[in-house]
Amino acid sequence: MALIARCFIAFLLVSVSLENHAQFLTPPGTVERMGLGPNGEPPDAFTAQPHLSFDGRYVMFSSKARNLLPGIPASITNENLYRQWYLFDRQTKQLERVSVNSAGEIQQGARFAVPVGTQSIDITGDGRYLVFDSPSNNLAPVNSFFVNHVYFHDRVSKITSRLSENETGGSSPVQFIDGKAERVIFGCSDNAYCIRNLVTGSFQILEIP
Repeated sequence: MALIARCFIAFLLVSVSLENHAQFLTPPGTVERMGLGPNGEPPDAFTAQPHLSFDGRYVMFSSKARNLLPGIPASITNENLYRQWYLFDRQTKQLERVSVNSAGEIQQGARFAVPVGTQSIDITGDGRYLVFDSPSNNLAPVNSFFVNHVYFHDRVSKITSRLSENETGGSSPVQFIDGKAERVIFGCSDNAYCIRNLVTGSFQILEIP
């Protein structure tokens, strides 16, 4: 429980100071709690990796908690449960699970002896699109195993697609370039980054000297 408590501290957001986005500011020195279950309870399992959108409206975090939202099958043991990505909208106060496939199923799959789930996530400036990496094998078709892949999720259409190539995979850091749903950059090996152009569909590998 001590570990869970320490991890939950990461979700105590202490004042967001983003210029020109006053509607999402909290008074200096105040604490805002988020990442709560439907009855206001904190996550009941490992929770970490907070990520804030540029304007401060959205907070994303990963968690193995089962009490935040329904939809985690009881047949998946805690040992085999991947960390799931959640998005909390500070304006509407709504919590949403975003590491899902196009059918709404949570990310899962037995690839590693100890599943680690997603490692990195990013969101566009308008809050519609997300990208994240995952070792799951049910988010979109993949042919390469034992590597993470990068996935693109549309919060409006609910469609999830794979961006990384089967041969290279993709891992953190995963990020939109310029905060728009046009280009995504991510790690694709120990010494290279990859850029996927979402407009043209092109794929570029940048070797690190």
